[in-house]
Amino acid sequence: MICPPPHYTKSHYIYFVDADDYLESNALEHITKILEQYKVDVLVENSITARDAQSNEIVPFDYSVFPQHIKGLYTPHTLIQSLGEERHIATTWAFVVNVDFLIASRISFIPSIVYEDLAFCTQIILAAQSIYVDNAHVYNYVLSPDSIMRAKSSFQTYAKQTYSLFVLLQTFVVLERQSTDMIFKDFYHHVCLDRAKKLMQSLQFIGYKAGFSKADLKPYLPYIRGKYRFCYHFPRIYGIPKRIRLVL
Repeated sequence: MICPPPHYTKSHYIYFVDADDYLESNALEHITKILEQYKVDVLVENSITARDAQSNEIVPFDYSVFPQHIKGLYTPHTLIQSLGEERHIATTWAFVVNVDFLIASRISFIPSIVYEDLAFCTQIILAAQSIYVDNAHVYNYVLSPDSIMRAKSSFQTYAKQTYSLFVLLQTFVVLERQSTDMIFKDFYHHVCLDRAKKLMQSLQFIGYKAGFSKADLKPYLPYIRGKYRFCYHFPRIYGIPKRIRLVL
């Protein structure tokens, strides 16, 4: 929690920092200055410094929450327009969120899945009245080999990842159908298409053994297009070498 100085008592913000990571010593001062000036619902610390878990040295890490040309003050509409074809909004630990706004929005994490930040961050951005994107390097992302995203894959991890993608597809389809804003509806629609594609790619590892069946997936066939419709019928097809797949 960012505790405001005595002269600034109107708002409180929460910063989602992963347990393995840490902030620069001047991070809260830097963030507070931005929030005092702009008083936005959401501040996104777009640039991230990756560090080796053993040496703490900076390592190459080609990732930012949004493309680097995005910076400054936005509304959800102007941010979506600036994103262009980019439909991926994630990385909770880059988000600083107004507590009153967060409580009023009633947006929460989906329990018991991975990639839970995709739905949370997307909804937060689209629900906000104002967003500020800052490119200062104040967040240190520690590349721990024991983290969930870098742990050795197994049947259990593939199953959880695949099931999570299914739940996310369900979630974004509901959000698309509920949206009355056509810009948001179109954005959610393309997110659904992307999640469906990722889900079909993930099915190659375990097929329909991730906690849902082919029948469960059938209502989402409108989002499964092209060659991925074939994957719906034969989910393990991507486990076959490409040259054989092409012949088939």
